Amino acid sequence: MDERRCGALTRKGTPCRLLAGECEYHTVWRAARARGDRAAVVAPSPPPVFDASRATPAALQQRDLRGLGWWVIERVLGEELPAQNASVLASVMRILATLGPEPLAEEEAWKEVELRGLLMHGDPPRNAEEWRRAAEIFDDASLAEFRRWEEENRVLDEAALNERGETGEKLAT
Repeated sequence: MDERRCGALTRKGTPCRLLAGECEYHTVWRAARARGDRAAVVAPSPPPVFDASRATPAALQQRDLRGLGWWVIERVLGEELPAQNASVLASVMRILATLGPEPLAEEEAWKEVELRGLLMHGDPPRNAEEWRRAAEIFDDASLAEFRRWEEENRVLDEAALNERGETGEKLAT
C-alpha cells in the first residue's frame, strides 16, 4: 500500500483509500500504528451474522406483511437483527406489498365469480362447496342474509306448489 494513503482497515476489512492527511476517520488508528500498538491496528470485528433459519417468524410462514414488519422492528430495536438486514427486509416487503395479494388459481377465481353472480341476483349458495366459499369471502352478517334468502325461497316455492295443487314430490321425480 502506498504510504501516502491512510491504510486503516474499514468495516469491510479493506484498507482505507483516502490520503493520510485527508482522512479524518482513522486518525486514532494511524496514531496507534505509529506507536506500534498492534491491538488498536487490528480490524474491527464484523457484525454478527443473523441466522434466519433459527428464528423464522410465524408472520413469514403465514405471509403476513404487517406481522413481519412488526417482527423486524422488534428485532432491530432489540439488536437481534442488524440494521442492514432489516433494510433489505423492508425493501422486499415494499415490493411484495405493491404486488398485492397472490392471485387465485384460475378455476378458483371462476368459481368465486360464479358465486358472486348468484348472490348478485339474489340466489343463495346452492351446495356445501359454495357455502364454504361464501364463508371464506363474506362476513357473518352477509351469511345470515344468504340463509334468510334460502329460507325465503323455500317458503315461496312451497306456496307456489300449494297454489297449483302440487307437492314437492312431483318435482323431485
